Amino acid sequence: MPHLTPARAHARRRTMRKRRRPPAIVTAVLLATGLSVGGPLSGPASVHSAWGSWQSWEAAPSADDFEALRWCESGNDYGIDTGNGYYGAYQFSPWTWWGLGYGGYPHEAPPEVQDEAAALLQSLYGWGQWPACAWWLGLQ
Repeated sequence: MPHLTPARAHARRRTMRKRRRPPAIVTAVLLATGLSVGGPLSGPASVHSAWGSWQSWEAAPSADDFEALRWCESGNDYGIDTGNGYYGAYQFSPWTWWGLGYGGYPHEAPPEVQDEAAALLQSLYGWGQWPACAWWLGLQ
């Protein structure tokens, strides 16, 4: 006598089969171009440096955009250390700061360097690095 599976277990097995991995060709293309769902695989010096920012069809950010962002993030205080793990006018995490190639801590850097780092971060990854303030200021 064949073993009969309960209908529920059979339905579960059927739904598990429907979850498919992306085809190998899609994975190969993503790996070959250095892209992934989350962004570049090799960091800031990847595809972005070769062809510019992903936001190249949008207007370049202005000095007013960065000033508004500074006011929102830190009250325009370049030397701020609030004790929450984020530092400087743009509230950089140390890991982001070091990942951009800067040494020390963000709040110890001169304003020009913090502005340069914020512009670099924005050009590489967009305004999403400052989600609350970017949304509140209407930056996209």
